[in-house]
Amino acid sequence: LQFLYFIEGGGKMEPLLAQLMSPDGVSRRNAEAIFMEGAKKRPDEVAKGLVAAGSGEHAQLAMLLLRRCVNVEVWEGLGNVKDTLLEMLTHESLPRLVRVQLELVVGNIACHLLPMGGWNDFLQKLLSAADNEGRPAVRASALEIFTEILMDSCTEDVVAPIIQHVYSTFAANISHPSAAVRETAATGVLSIAELSDSEFWKGKFDTILPEVMTCLSNFLQCPAEADRSCGILDALTELGEARPFLFKTYCKDVLTAVLQIVRNDSLEERVRVVAIELLTVVCEGVPKKAKKLPQISEAVDLLMQVIQHEVEDPSEWDPNDEEEQETELLVTAKNSTARLASCVGGKKFYDAIKKRFVLTGAWRAVYAGVVALSQTAEGCVTAMSKDLQAMTEGVASLLTNENPCLRITALECLTQWASDFPTFIDVTHTTLIPIFATLTRDQHPRIRGYAAHCISVFYSGSPQGTVDPIVAPVFASLFIVLKNPAEINFVKTRVLATVAEILELAGEQAARDAYPAVMAELSAILSNEKDPKTLATCVECVGQCAGRAGDLFIKDSAPVMTCLKNIFETVVNAESDPRKTAVLEAWADIASGLKEQFVPYFAEVFPFLAKMASQADDSPAASASILTNLKDESLYRTAVLNDKHEALNLLNRYVESMPNCLSPQVTSEIASIADAAVAYPHRHDIRLAGAALMSQVIACSKVDKAGCLAAFGERLAEIVLVREKNGDPERIVQLLVAFKNALLKGKGSMSEQCGAGVVKMLLECLVQSSDRELEAFEDSGDDDNEEDDETTDESTPEKTDPEDALRRRASGVIEAVLVTQGHLTHAPVLLAEGFCGFIEEDTFLLKELSIAGIQSLLTKRITSVAPIVSPILLKNTNDDDSDVQVGCFEGLAMVCSMVSPDTFVPSVLPVVMNKIAASDSDEVKGAAMLLFFEMCKIPGADLSSGLPILLAGLPLQTEVEAVHEAHTMFLKATQARASFVFGPRREHETPVRRIVVELAKPENSSFVDEEGSQIAALLANPAFWRG
Repeated sequence: LQFLYFIEGGGKMEPLLAQLMSPDGVSRRNAEAIFMEGAKKRPDEVAKGLVAAGSGEHAQLAMLLLRRCVNVEVWEGLGNVKDTLLEMLTHESLPRLVRVQLELVVGNIACHLLPMGGWNDFLQKLLSAADNEGRPAVRASALEIFTEILMDSCTEDVVAPIIQHVYSTFAANISHPSAAVRETAATGVLSIAELSDSEFWKGKFDTILPEVMTCLSNFLQCPAEADRSCGILDALTELGEARPFLFKTYCKDVLTAVLQIVRNDSLEERVRVVAIELLTVVCEGVPKKAKKLPQISEAVDLLMQVIQHEVEDPSEWDPNDEEEQETELLVTAKNSTARLASCVGGKKFYDAIKKRFVLTGAWRAVYAGVVALSQTAEGCVTAMSKDLQAMTEGVASLLTNENPCLRITALECLTQWASDFPTFIDVTHTTLIPIFATLTRDQHPRIRGYAAHCISVFYSGSPQGTVDPIVAPVFASLFIVLKNPAEINFVKTRVLATVAEILELAGEQAARDAYPAVMAELSAILSNEKDPKTLATCVECVGQCAGRAGDLFIKDSAPVMTCLKNIFETVVNAESDPRKTAVLEAWADIASGLKEQFVPYFAEVFPFLAKMASQADDSPAASASILTNLKDESLYRTAVLNDKHEALNLLNRYVESMPNCLSPQVTSEIASIADAAVAYPHRHDIRLAGAALMSQVIACSKVDKAGCLAAFGERLAEIVLVREKNGDPERIVQLLVAFKNALLKGKGSMSEQCGAGVVKMLLECLVQSSDRELEAFEDSGDDDNEEDDETTDESTPEKTDPEDALRRRASGVIEAVLVTQGHLTHAPVLLAEGFCGFIEEDTFLLKELSIAGIQSLLTKRITSVAPIVSPILLKNTNDDDSDVQVGCFEGLAMVCSMVSPDTFVPSVLPVVMNKIAASDSDEVKGAAMLLFFEMCKIPGADLSSGLPILLAGLPLQTEVEAVHEAHTMFLKATQARASFVFGPRREHETPVRRIVVELAKPENSSFVDEEGSQIAALLANPAFWRG
């Protein structure tokens, strides 16, 4: 009814827009639902209403929503409304933010129409408006829209006829009297150059850049227009990231101009921030060029001056602020120092920083030097290493400086070095940790909290066991902080987090020794703390402490568990409270320590977890969903479903801790929860958590393993074959891993029917994987890469192919089926039949995988599949691909001992001899010869007709492993004077001797040691030469 009222009642959108802006959440979500329904079912009416509202109170929101709901089809049905929309752009008085959204609407539609051949006349109208329109705002809009079109989807055939006109139009407008037009033209031409690979734009950049820099300079000289320079600086930065080679020639000029901007402290902070970002990007793009420029030393000086000036004075610190209130300019200057050190760093850069590092004098100068050293370390590790000990002593001396800013900066620097230098903690932990412990009693809460964090960092990075002797005194210092009733909450939270970290990493004996004192302190906080975040951290500590203590916790378990239960009951219905998650995690930690002794408490915990893990929230998170391009799954990131996901993971931990202690009823209920989670349609992470839980449940002793595996297999088949059939293969990979774990844990439990269904599902999974990868391969093209060796990152790891991972995981599950379900008789036959069918397909990927699968079956001596696969393998020894031929010969070598020689040898021997005699591939020859020698082992097999061909076709000079294996088998048979080598009447003795002598020649001596020793033994044996 509301939808009809708003949309069909005269197209009045203003009331709905007002409701969308309502501070009341219920009212706003209601309006969002109405709008989404309207945009879905009546987009044309919604669009008309939004256009009409474009001149009203909520014009900006109207244009934003219009951009979300209008596509090409809707646009074609708007009729005269299009003219209204375009006419709105000509209003000089249109508010700037509304104009921006309107430009995006028109540009977005144009981008979709152009590839379809539509709206070409509008391109000309835009150019004419940009060339001739006397109203500056309209001219600026035309340029903005044209930039949007060119950036998004213009093809060469659309742009080519007007490229010269486009260039001259933008270039001419860079010097237009209107500031808005100049800004739009300058940023537009840079954006187009960023996205265009054509030589035309590369050639014009030499002309355009000086004009852009002049425009930028003019803006900066006029205080009223200085903020417009941000757009140009942003565009230059994006161009530097996308096309760094364009700045090779102008690197020095750009850096000089940027440094002047940064040096001018009368400019707005945002302008200087963007200028520093441009400086950094240009240096990163052409590091070899930048490294040689004197401007780098100037940049170091200037960045340190910015850091000095922008640091907050300790006298202005708010004791309740956990961290320094850094300006955007200070953060950017610090980051830029680190990035410059990484791209142009080395001894020269480090020396420039080192000269400015002082331990005495004005505290701001000392601060800047320490910060610069901290930021520089990662990029100058080699250069700094020789001075590291002296630098460490100097920075550590600041830990006792009277200026609190220098004390905390020294802490931050040492912590940074701990991550940058691999052995830094090993060398310094015994000296620094006690100093950090002392600083937990500093007069400034910010330093107390950060000192606790430093203890955690250095303790976690120290060699295992080396810090255990000082655990007790460190805890004593930390407990002094916790006992202070006036201590600020964020300090207590950090100290408790450090206690938890130490408890987790301490040696077993150290953790048990510390247990009485730690649990006494934690119990007191647990009973008295009121701050939710601090209490949550304390609860986590309790879980860590109890989990590590094991049986020592039993005497304290009753009061602690009661206290945890009381905390949980107060927050169980809260949407997001850190205490709820903390209690659940603590219970899981305690269960891992107590194991079967936790069972009585689990009866109290389980109802909470079962309820959380079973709840569903099928209504998407509506807040702001119509204003953003969120994927459907993201709409289900609700608090309820997040709790569901957390509960599933925690149940997994409980089951892992007590696999044989849970009752059949509880185990069955957990299995049902896991099964429902695997089938959950809206979130993959919930399905994955359910799969992991099901895998863990199957390991329990009191569960119907066969039933759970059957249910799991059915769910997985539905996901693989239906829901994710054309989806993300990585998701299927993750679920297959969980299923493989379930098979391994439920060894021998799968029924014949379930096994058959699983095999069919996996075979289909492999087919889908191969088809998708083949399509991707056919659709891919060779991308042109810029010829710029300075920007090439050879260390970038090769991306893992998800389709390849999917095939390997599916093969792994097949392997698990065969290994763990040896009682199955039908599944291997189904597998063999499926693989044989794949080999008949004209897809190399499937053939390769199927041959490997068949070999896996034969390796396990599953004789029932030999008659099925033998004729298919023999047929495909004539495949066009040599790898397929090799795989088939290898498979036949496994088959020959499982089938009747009466039919196998006569059918296979001619094919083998033909390949040995005629194949161009040594790999194929080697595989065929190995099959020949395997057939020689068959009792009564007559292979004499093939022996001359073998001796004539044996490759000598080769690096092929299979051929060397054939050499080895041939030489062993020769040593044994086997009749299948020499012939029944010794008629082949002379050819055999000749082959051995040929193998011994230096040019053929690439053989392995075993082969060489056999040859030497034969040549030295008088019997070998007899006759």
